[in-house]
Amino acid sequence: ARADSIIIATLDNNNKNIRLTSLFRDTLVNIPGHGEGKLNAALAYGGPELLIETIRNTYGINLDKYIIINFWGFEAIIDQMGGLEFDVEDYMLEELNKYIGESTGGNDCPVTEAGVQILNGKQALSYARIRKGVGDEFERTERQREVLFKIAEKLRETNPIKYLGIVNSMLDYLNTNIDPLDALDMAYTIYKFPSLDTKQIHIPVTELSDDMNYGGEVGWVFIMDRKQNTQILHDFIFNDIEPDESQFDYSSLREALSE
Repeated sequence: ARADSIIIATLDNNNKNIRLTSLFRDTLVNIPGHGEGKLNAALAYGGPELLIETIRNTYGINLDKYIIINFWGFEAIIDQMGGLEFDVEDYMLEELNKYIGESTGGNDCPVTEAGVQILNGKQALSYARIRKGVGDEFERTERQREVLFKIAEKLRETNPIKYLGIVNSMLDYLNTNIDPLDALDMAYTIYKFPSLDTKQIHIPVTELSDDMNYGGEVGWVFIMDRKQNTQILHDFIFNDIEPDESQFDYSSLREALSE
């Protein structure tokens, strides 16, 4: 299937922080062997290997580890953690309840009121996926990164003695090339951080992209100034530098969009 969410996670033990970078699934890219298309289609065409190759060709970054989780696994892991706490806004309720169980079945646990509360797996999946009427793709990816942050918070609250059991139970729901011992090491690294400092961005950044109907089978896509977005991605991941709007080159953006 196409990737519903694509996030690069950076675990920085030097600066003691976690950085999460959302790659918009509808970004127009060149998929090796398949031509122009949306970034998320690469997973459907050639699995994680082709998606990683497409990201490398687009942004010049080499990723060697991946974790894939489907909707059922997403729900199961959150339920196993006892749910996650979110602040549900009034304007989200209708869409949130409409899509609970939409992909996995069983719309049997509606969220009855707004406010800070524990969401179970089905509810949290809907929270992470809804878009129509509750913000655009930018807000949607913010909610997805928030879910990962909440999971990291849970890890830090858990005694490391329990990590092995957690990792083993999660393996039933994941497709990954990460060795379980490496996963344990990463979890313990997060546990040792003095505080859970998490930084987040999305690529392409709002100011250096636009959306349009590209026509044909491709449809609605994000188009971008690839050069500037690539530099921002590298600065954030490798140097812990966040985007500075005062440094954006809008003439370069206009030129890229016209092409």
